[in-house]
Amino acid sequence: GRERRRVRRVDGGVMEASGEAICLIDGDAAGEERSLEFARLSRCYESQTGIKAADVRGETPRAVFGEEQGAELAANYARCVAEGEPISYSEELETVADGRFWETSLAPVIVDGETVRLVGIARNVTERVERERELEATNQRLESLIEATPLTVMEVDADGSVVRWNEEAETMFG
Repeated sequence: GRERRRVRRVDGGVMEASGEAICLIDGDAAGEERSLEFARLSRCYESQTGIKAADVRGETPRAVFGEEQGAELAANYARCVAEGEPISYSEELETVADGRFWETSLAPVIVDGETVRLVGIARNVTERVERERELEATNQRLESLIEATPLTVMEVDADGSVVRWNEEAETMFG
């Protein structure tokens, strides 16, 4: 009753003051299963994801993100409730053009031994993931060029030790 209302007031104040992409997920027991639904989104969450609180309030993850992605989200939410402690995970959700890869942390809000809400903070890591993938692709191309060239190629570290070489170097030096 009163304790839950106080938690909701504190949550609202934190969300308005924060520059983080925060979502609140409420959980209500429904028979043997819990229904986990979006309750509130921070302005930052809305601007980063393109999802509006008014469109998702009271909706389940499946209703918002579709069966496949929604099921993954619901499973993470359920895991957080079951473990009763914060969890973190990476996810791929296509929400806006520049927001595809996310790192999310979830924490349960527990009142009188019962998880009444989850607080999620999502960080858009799309730019970092794309840079890492681009670097990996560049490294693979370079590796292919080194192996395919008819020239002797050796990589030497700062101490002058050979780190690696291609087949031509092996043929030349044995």
